[in-house]
Amino acid sequence: MAESNSSRAVVITDRYGLGAATIYLAFALLCFGRDLFAGLPAVHFGRGPDPSQMIWLLAWWPHALAYHENPFISPNVWAPAGLNLTWAVGMPLASIVLAPVTAWLGPIAAYNLLCLICPVLAGWSAYLLARHLKARWDSAVLAGYIFGFSPYMLGTLIGGHPSYSLTFPIPLLVLIGLKGYEGAIGPRTLALTAALLIVAEFLYCTEITATMVFFGAITLLLAWYLAQADQRLRISELIRPMLWANVIAAAVLGPYLYYTLAFGIPHGPINSPTAYSTGLLNFFLPTPTVQIGTFTPLRTIAARFPGNIGEAGGYIAAPLLLILALYFRAHRREPLCRFLFLLLAIIAVAELGPRLHIAGFVTIGMPWKLATHIPLLQNALPARFSMYASLIVAIIVASWLTFDAARGWLRWTLIALTIVLSLPNLATGTFTAPSDTPPFFASKMYRTYLAPSETVLVLPFGVTGSSMQWLAQTNMYFRMAGGSSAIMPRDYEAWPIINAFLSKTLIPNEVDQLKAFCAAHDVTAIAAETSRSGLWRPLLMSLDLSPRIAGGMTIYRVPDVSAYRGLTAAEMERRADEARFETLVQGAHAYLANGGNPARLSPLELQKRGLLPANWVKDSDIRTKNGLFLGPLGGGAIGIGVVGSYEALRPLIAHYRPLATKVYFPYPRELAGDPHGDTFMRLLVIAFSSDALAREPAASP
Repeated sequence: MAESNSSRAVVITDRYGLGAATIYLAFALLCFGRDLFAGLPAVHFGRGPDPSQMIWLLAWWPHALAYHENPFISPNVWAPAGLNLTWAVGMPLASIVLAPVTAWLGPIAAYNLLCLICPVLAGWSAYLLARHLKARWDSAVLAGYIFGFSPYMLGTLIGGHPSYSLTFPIPLLVLIGLKGYEGAIGPRTLALTAALLIVAEFLYCTEITATMVFFGAITLLLAWYLAQADQRLRISELIRPMLWANVIAAAVLGPYLYYTLAFGIPHGPINSPTAYSTGLLNFFLPTPTVQIGTFTPLRTIAARFPGNIGEAGGYIAAPLLLILALYFRAHRREPLCRFLFLLLAIIAVAELGPRLHIAGFVTIGMPWKLATHIPLLQNALPARFSMYASLIVAIIVASWLTFDAARGWLRWTLIALTIVLSLPNLATGTFTAPSDTPPFFASKMYRTYLAPSETVLVLPFGVTGSSMQWLAQTNMYFRMAGGSSAIMPRDYEAWPIINAFLSKTLIPNEVDQLKAFCAAHDVTAIAAETSRSGLWRPLLMSLDLSPRIAGGMTIYRVPDVSAYRGLTAAEMERRADEARFETLVQGAHAYLANGGNPARLSPLELQKRGLLPANWVKDSDIRTKNGLFLGPLGGGAIGIGVVGSYEALRPLIAHYRPLATKVYFPYPRELAGDPHGDTFMRLLVIAFSSDALAREPAASP
């Protein structure tokens, strides 16, 4: 039922609007907030390594502004060079807004409150949009629920990605665009308001902003194409203010954009768009983030979706699909219906990514493959486009329930089924994980053992631990030779000891490797979590025979390593590559000479037989996660390989080429001359005949 202009004008402040926000907040507390009642710092939203980074970001921006440091490049992680935060989901606006909470309750508590409020804000903004479109109050509340508590939003919560949950500016941007189209606001107000929303979204998440602008342009073009003549004129009048909005936003964001572009754009996508696309079945079947997705058959199917549980939010509940069908049947001849469904189809196809995934199988190429060559968009993960799809679905559903649905049992049955079949997983601990901060960092014990601004290597390293969170709780007291971010600096990625820490496996000459790393990064102390450092204890004891144990951490002082200062990552990589490759060659020779079955050859098989040192590998594949390759290639050939940079691998290739049948770099491309493109940390595989390998090739140089 339509409402008067005056009633709609005050929708933000009337009791209905506030009532909707209250409902969303109560629902968020019921579904997600129960785990926080034990104490805000005791647990945190999200699982895996990303929450640690987000918690650190909430502490970093207020710290940098308070101490007059460059906020875009932090020297406190990935020391001494630091981290360019413009490529690391910086989230500055949320960090600054929550600065008082961070100072009062700590970064973990501030992070939890941010995660809790994100679906509330998203739902409320979608509610306001639906009300502007004359939806009934209850229909608008459901629209807000569909958007704010969508499978996409549930995925961001379980993944610990509040930056991707801060989507509330998007429905508001659509809302002010509609006001401009209707003539309720002038072009200048439209441009300034849109610029404000673009800036806000950019300072929450640059990836969402890039895709918002991209799909926003498609929306305007599609609307213009499908509109009638008089409507086209009004749509055309929106283009100039929206262009000005982007220009104004770019001017305001000038310093941020400078640091984004001035120091180089990452080579290729940060994450694989193909790996993080929406599988076709995910449109119809949920993951365990949704309550019905916990049933074993559905859980089994969802395990084959691309990416991970936090990036599989394409699910549209069956009653919503039914409402979409009913709406389309009733309005298919109307331009608005054609516009909404064409836009939904475009987004759905884009969600499928560069290649179509069906039941775990990667099949044909898809249109989004073209977008992977566009700067900025190449770093967008297609699975995240489900957020836009959920907004369109929410608006269609609100419209159908308001104007088409009977007020009888069918309407309320569909509303109830929508809520039930999209209800978040209510099991305790689904969306949260225990905060694992040792007392050493939580109780300021670190001040006794570490000096201010001292460069410290913290173990577990990077994504295998929570070191970013621990650093945040010290208010950046020390500098860390490491970190956890979307991009690992190549200076770190090239060091063999870093690969060892990340894969929890050992490497040849690890003592020299560690000392060279410490010398290159000015590391003076190593803080290892006592309960998780058993593998590294002999290595660390070689540096300090009398470490100090306190608050769950063991502190090792690094001795004088000035003799190692001239050793570069490239030199240490060359040494490690040659030693690992030679050990594989000798192990494979001994295995075959003793009658081993070539078909069963793998690094783990050699390790089980004592032909590789203990703890070199942990997985059974012929291509291990820590960069080794050993196994049959077909035709009686045996492949042996290591991951490395071409310059470090060049002597190895030259030495073994006369004995090889083929050389592949990057594998599976056969090497003929010098390789083209990015040759940093690629897999080299050298193929030997079984006979040649049995004769024991000469030792590496």
